[in-house]
Amino acid sequence: MTPYKKIYISLVIFGTLFLLFVFLIYLPALNQIKKDTQDLVFQRDVYFSLKSKEGTLEKLSKDYQNLRPELAKINDLFLDPENPIKFLNYLEKTGNSLGLSVKTSSLSFSQDEKNPWSALCLQVFLTSDFSSFTRFLESLENSPFVLQLQNLNLEKTNNEVAVSISLTVFTK
Repeated sequence: MTPYKKIYISLVIFGTLFLLFVFLIYLPALNQIKKDTQDLVFQRDVYFSLKSKEGTLEKLSKDYQNLRPELAKINDLFLDPENPIKFLNYLEKTGNSLGLSVKTSSLSFSQDEKNPWSALCLQVFLTSDFSSFTRFLESLENSPFVLQLQNLNLEKTNNEVAVSISLTVFTK
């Protein structure tokens, strides 16, 4: 064999080995490095996102601790559904202090799709003079309960007014 042929065969073998190295070892390793880099970038983003959420959660926890007394006050504004007597006593006490005749009826608890809060619905009947009635309405407005006036019917008889009020008192 001639030296040129030996060199040529050596170059072909070396070239073939080089191409095998490139295609069987180097390119798969390079592709794996790219994939691992993408995974690392994704995990880094997830890590920083979680760190951010952790900071937000810590801030929310501190805010909750600071607002806890206020939240307790707000919670106390809602009527306990197990003990509606507290509200009924409030109505009677307020009515008696203003010289009103107060009667309640139609107690029912309700919760519908339009309103996400449960509530106590009741009908209140009053008989008094008009000024006492307006003071009673004002005391309801300033009451320590979250309530909504649904319906109000007034009927004048002599010097008095007969009033029918439909109330909704929101419960916990």
